[in-house]
Amino acid sequence: MTTLDSMGQILVALDRTAGESPLEQYDPVVETQKIFPSISVRNGQIMDGWGNPIKISIKRVKTGLQAYFTSAGPDGVMGSKDDVIREEVLFDKGQTGVTK
Repeated sequence: MTTLDSMGQILVALDRTAGESPLEQYDPVVETQKIFPSISVRNGQIMDGWGNPIKISIKRVKTGLQAYFTSAGPDGVMGSKDDVIREEVLFDKGQTGVTK
């Protein structure tokens, strides 16, 4: 599975389940595993395509939830040029807009 596939699965799980509990109690790893049991998890973290953990940040914004995922990329070093980053906004019902 590619890193972008894993990030996409986290996003699908967030979209389907985030409203079921307060954001402070939401565990994206557990919720993603429930929907996608074959996703790679080690030490409580979802792994990217190179076996490194994906950093997950979720926060409430005015229009919904902002999800920010970062992978260290093939070199395994966070903050280098080959990092894989995905940012999405999941809009609350009734909201419209453009995601990055």
